[in-house]
Amino acid sequence: MIARFFNWLKSLFAKKPVLKLVPDIPEADKPTWLKIAEKELGQKEYIPGDKPRIIEYHSTTWLDAKEDEIPWCASFVSWALEKAGIRSQRTPRAKDYLLFGSKLDIPKIGCIVVLTRSGGGHVGFYISSTATTVTLLGGNQSDAVTIASYSKANVIGYRWPK
Repeated sequence: MIARFFNWLKSLFAKKPVLKLVPDIPEADKPTWLKIAEKELGQKEYIPGDKPRIIEYHSTTWLDAKEDEIPWCASFVSWALEKAGIRSQRTPRAKDYLLFGSKLDIPKIGCIVVLTRSGGGHVGFYISSTATTVTLLGGNQSDAVTIASYSKANVIGYRWPK
């Protein structure tokens, strides 16, 4: 009972993701996988313990990880695509999505964006961009499914399912 109380108390001070819907995009313009991903906004890792939904994302990859501390951005992309009936890369590695589908020179709503970063990569679904940033709906962004912006300098590919 006391442990449950302290876990609840800790959750009050945990960093909470900003929840918002995909901005200013008509529903008809969103690909199916983006609509599925959008419904997951707010899913986040448990502290302590593992979140069953994130474990479910991992289950769509060859790694089939059993804990939510394993990086899960690519697992989330794989899960959303599979739920939409599209065979994904089924990989937990973000940069593996550079080989997925067709290359795009110009991003479009819902395309898969692959980023490079120190120590690896990141992947998510394209929402919008400015001259210097790209905004993605993705998993494992501040340990949650959120909408976040990244530097365009880190973008290494835009991909579209075939």
